[in-house]
Amino acid sequence: MIEYGATLVTGLTNGFTYAALGVTFGLIFFVTGRFHFAYGLFYGLAGVLAAWGVEVQGWGLLPAVLIGVGAAILGGVLCEVVVYRAFDRRAPGLSLLGIFIASLGLTVAGEATMFLAFDDAPSYYLDLVDSRVFMLGDIAVPAIKLATASFCLVVLVALWFTLAHTSFGRKMRAVEANPVLARTFGINVTRVSIAVFAIGSGVAGMLGIFQSSTYAASPTMGQATIIYAFVVAFLGRGKNPLANLLIGLALGVFEALIGQWFGVVSRNLVVFLVLFAFIAAMPYASRLRGLLVPRRTVAA
Repeated sequence: MIEYGATLVTGLTNGFTYAALGVTFGLIFFVTGRFHFAYGLFYGLAGVLAAWGVEVQGWGLLPAVLIGVGAAILGGVLCEVVVYRAFDRRAPGLSLLGIFIASLGLTVAGEATMFLAFDDAPSYYLDLVDSRVFMLGDIAVPAIKLATASFCLVVLVALWFTLAHTSFGRKMRAVEANPVLARTFGINVTRVSIAVFAIGSGVAGMLGIFQSSTYAASPTMGQATIIYAFVVAFLGRGKNPLANLLIGLALGVFEALIGQWFGVVSRNLVVFLVLFAFIAAMPYASRLRGLLVPRRTVAA
């Protein structure tokens, strides 16, 4: 029972992370139309840079966190301003494919650069919070996992409030629906796009720093995590951030249980096979629901 309790704690913590990353990646993709695969690069960059700064350069904790998050924000914004817009200008009809390839190339080059610059990066560790452990009955809950889940919850609530109750949220929804029409009504689409990249990259960077405080930092540590975030983003399409939280938690717990039953090596394979089967079956489930649920007739 204790073993399953620890698995549940890990699954819920991962689920909060997947939800926050999925919502912010979804904002970038659905608002700007960019498949920003390099999102995972800046997740890893922030974690490695902050941990390296503290352990090797002797930076204070707060400056290290600020530099790590700042580097992630700057990198994400530069991707949009310098790289992605160039594809829009040169080949508007093929920009989605071009941006994906460019983003993939940036990820490979960025990770290789980090391995060269931080050759001992996998050994770097950042002590972000006290290494205390809280006991929930017989289940140990590390303080870093509570801090990660709390940060993700704050991000999701803030994004929900922004999208539902602020002028900037309405601008984001307008740009997502029709950027040309939004520009006609006086919305600065460029500014909205840059802001969305900055928000998403900042959240990814901070979560990368939390990751470096939970496990050793690595330039490639964003790869698997970001893939799960993609799943949350597309399964939660059209839903508010708090609904995406439920999807992320379910995915995190499912992943943790699969890892316990089948082992860490086969975990990703089993998870994505099940998710693929679920997504492939969704159209047939909709048709079956339409056959089983009687249609309402309108009286003449």
